[in-house]
Amino acid sequence: MSGQLNNTWKTWIAEVGGGPTGVEDLSGPSNTSVYPSPALDMFTLAYTVTDRAKHTIMLHDTQGRAVKQLFQETQNPGEYRLSFNRGQLAAGQYTLTIRTPEKIIAHENLVVQ
Repeated sequence: MSGQLNNTWKTWIAEVGGGPTGVEDLSGPSNTSVYPSPALDMFTLAYTVTDRAKHTIMLHDTQGRAVKQLFQETQNPGEYRLSFNRGQLAAGQYTLTIRTPEKIIAHENLVVQ
C-alpha cells in the first residue's frame, strides 16, 4: 500500500477463536488484501476506508458460518492494517468479511495451515 491518509497507521493484533452464524453477498468494491496466505501463525488484513462508519470484520468458514468477529470500531477514512494471531483457528480455508451497517464492502480469502 502506498501513501497514508492522516499520516497514521492503525495496527491491531488479536487471537482468533470460535462461534457460528451467517454471511451475506458482497455489495461494493474495496481495496483490500490478506497476507500471508497461507498463514502459519499471524495474518494481516490491509484495507482502505472511504467513509466514516462503524466497520465490522468477521471470519467465516467455507459453509458461510461466522467463526469469529475479529474487529468492530468506527473508523475515519484512511488506510488500515490489522494483524491477527491465528490462535486456536483450525487449518483450512476462510473468508474475511468487512462490512458497515449499510453494506458489505469486501470479502477476502484466507488459507490457514
